Amino acid sequence: MTVTEAKITVLKRLTGDVDLPEREHRKKLIIQNTHASNVLYVKLVSTGTVDSTAANYDIQIAGKANIILDNYSGPAKASATDVNYTELG
Repeated sequence: MTVTEAKITVLKRLTGDVDLPEREHRKKLIIQNTHASNVLYVKLVSTGTVDSTAANYDIQIAGKANIILDNYSGPAKASATDVNYTELG
């Protein structure tokens, strides 16, 4: 049996912290840094500050790179830079 994942949400922001709420039915989360060179800092919580201080981020994504989180339904918060969130479910 083959199961196809469907894209259900795409969120793109150019400035300001970008919050993505928890979604219990999310199967996969793709976080893409769309900036050519700036690093994107991501924290897997919905509160607090996100910046380059080691205590204030969980994931660091280089410019024009992305990360895929399988089976992650929790919240995410990204630093002020170009970011795309794509949820699959």
